Amino acid sequence: MAAMLTTVDNPYDPRSQFDEWYAYDRLRAREHNVPDSCSLLARLAITSPQLSDELNAQIIEDAIDDIVKADPEQSYKKISV
Repeated sequence: MAAMLTTVDNPYDPRSQFDEWYAYDRLRAREHNVPDSCSLLARLAITSPQLSDELNAQIIEDAIDDIVKADPEQSYKKISV
């Protein structure tokens, strides 16, 4: 299963409204002095073009799960693609 990371308060769907979702996510990150969702995920999901698409997708999904589990404020959530 492919997945994406988002915040619970973002009113936009990154699957169909990516530009609006990303703008909101970046604004929220600046206001809360935290990394935006894409930057946070990029820090934790170490992918490589040398790996298969399936393995890269699993690395990303595992990182999303770790972010959601470790978030004390429960501000992140995982959505299916």
